[in-house]
Amino acid sequence: KDNPFDKYPRHGDEWIRKVGEYISLTFHAEDFTLQCLNQGVSGYRSLNPSCKLEVLNCLCDEALSCEKLRTCIDNKDRKCVATQEIKAATRKQKELKRRYDDMTKTIEGGDTANNEEANDILSQIKEAEEVKQAAQNGL
Repeated sequence: KDNPFDKYPRHGDEWIRKVGEYISLTFHAEDFTLQCLNQGVSGYRSLNPSCKLEVLNCLCDEALSCEKLRTCIDNKDRKCVATQEIKAATRKQKELKRRYDDMTKTIEGGDTANNEEANDILSQIKEAEEVKQAAQNGL
């Protein structure tokens, strides 16, 4: 009873009527219980949960077919992927730098195998930096 989400805007319920009109025109839904939506908020409240879900489903379908919303979702997805790539590259760099630091402490007398491995690690650190930079450019 004290749920703040049960409250509807006080500026009127014309928006619910418009939703009903839009659904009936767009989906040619004559069997849909739109008469309730024509009664505004009180009509919407009287709908059973199944009908409310049908209204929500229609609105979601329309929203997802909107190019602006799809573009927004795609942009968010790209940013999320880029952020994950940056985090993975950063973790890899830290691990490789730790291994390199450990290796440089143990290299004695110019051991060529260790020098080659150190150079390989440095190369991998550069590659991780390039991956990170490419992902940052994608943001």
